Amino acid sequence: MRLTKTPDSGESIGIPEARAAVSLMGINDLQFGFSVGTGSDVLPTDGFTGPDKAGARVTPMLRMLKCALRSAVAVLFGSLFAACRLPKTVHGRVIDYETHEPIAGVPVFAYQSGWGIDGGQLIWDKSFPTRAVTGPTGDFVLHYRVGSSARLGIDLPGYNQFRAFSGPWKRVDIRLKRLLPPHDRLPGGEARFGLREDGRLYGWSFDRKAIASSCADADVIPAHVDRETRGQVLLTACGSGGLRYIPAETLGVRDQFLVYADSAPADGYTNQLLLDFSGRGGIVFVRTRDGSHYAKFAFTPFAFGGFMDPGVVRDVSFTYVYDPGGGRYLPYDMQPYTS
Repeated sequence: MRLTKTPDSGESIGIPEARAAVSLMGINDLQFGFSVGTGSDVLPTDGFTGPDKAGARVTPMLRMLKCALRSAVAVLFGSLFAACRLPKTVHGRVIDYETHEPIAGVPVFAYQSGWGIDGGQLIWDKSFPTRAVTGPTGDFVLHYRVGSSARLGIDLPGYNQFRAFSGPWKRVDIRLKRLLPPHDRLPGGEARFGLREDGRLYGWSFDRKAIASSCADADVIPAHVDRETRGQVLLTACGSGGLRYIPAETLGVRDQFLVYADSAPADGYTNQLLLDFSGRGGIVFVRTRDGSHYAKFAFTPFAFGGFMDPGVVRDVSFTYVYDPGGGRYLPYDMQPYTS
């Protein structure tokens, strides 16, 4: 936003500033004039009139408006930026998931974004990345200002990409998992479970990649779906299938569950599984209804999807992979970003 001068009055203010001040002051019937062809929007003093239909000049009011504007903008933006951009810190440690050994020299980023100036203009999504590097023991201290939570990111060659949020002044233990040997990418998508308005329940068929309303077609179907957004869902395995749940506490990670469990267990499957959305979640292995194929989906109670189909009361969806060849090896990689 640019302040400009006019030959008539010697000074003017930008149209966006005037509109902002008018809104702040609760004045809705002021008229605005602006110059055309000068490359900038300006508010000349002789083009500014109040509600007087005769168009009487109100230059003193303009001056008062400008003073109020400058004060209001300074206080408003000063307060917002001061509150949002106080120095914040995240402490953490980076280790290898399999060996539990610290990894030194790892760049850890906080990918923050917010209001800022870019090219002379105020934008809402300016990037403010900050970086720290792990020491010999894998520890790091990352400082940032923009935003409340830090959006952490690590892209280390040979390891899965890492992305997670952390609140300020928290300690984060990051367990990086090595990339698997080259493999064919398994088919996957979003497994859906839900309740319709007429009371019918539906589940998911992994081989058909589609919702199904009975065990004639589904591999997993709900026995009960709570109507509340974060209410419990009771799943039932169809046919010769089964369900095996491994919680986040056992995996030793907070998210990206699909990355950290590669192979479906050979046994330990149950006919039913209660999804409790008050917990931390984990990984769910599925033996399909024919008893000879396997899938896995990430149960993420803090970040799950849903589809708004007509006639549906509640729908929840979770990312999955499935091996149509019948193997229990279910790899899932998140390749690191390399520029």
